[in-house]
Amino acid sequence: MFLWRHSVPSAKRSLPLKKSKKFPGRGWDGVYTREFKIMKKNLELKVELEDFSDILQNIASLGVKEAGILYQVDKYFLIGKKRLKLRNMNGEFQLIYYSRPNTQESKLSQYYVFGFTNKQGVVIEKILNVFFAVKAVVSKKRTLYLYRHTRIHLDKVEKLGNFLELETVFDKKDPQYDFYDEHNIVINTLGLPRYKKIKSSYSDLILK
Repeated sequence: MFLWRHSVPSAKRSLPLKKSKKFPGRGWDGVYTREFKIMKKNLELKVELEDFSDILQNIASLGVKEAGILYQVDKYFLIGKKRLKLRNMNGEFQLIYYSRPNTQESKLSQYYVFGFTNKQGVVIEKILNVFFAVKAVVSKKRTLYLYRHTRIHLDKVEKLGNFLELETVFDKKDPQYDFYDEHNIVINTLGLPRYKKIKSSYSDLILK
């Protein structure tokens, strides 16, 4: 098997935070999120596509079906080396703070997600606009597929074109599971090595 293993930094140990019962929010990735939660991590890969026809056939070979269509508007803020974006998605908001290297190969992303209702998100956006400059705004239509621990995103991004993103989410409840192997299986089943790999985020691409 063609392996895409990489040397990636281990995640910093995080102290568990108390769950908030006052402001629950539901994430569209199928995971129930709350206002405060510990850091998560996943393996990510992005490739550029001319269209989705060939990829859709390969996705079908994984035995997965479409899990949903998400309309996302991501506002990226300038905060230094780290990354911060506020996502407006199907009427709900997520504040996402993350760290990820810009490399073409699969890379480790470490992140926090904070979920908000629409009313809360509007207030958060106003506060962020006061304290931080806006780097970029990215709008996209995302078609979501789920394979075990891996999210497959078919993204149609305004002003940029068509892309596929993989996110293999590490589950701390299953420490013996080989998430790298699952990531490689999806890469090879979808035939991704023959496509152009993209190292940058959409916010960086839209500024070029």
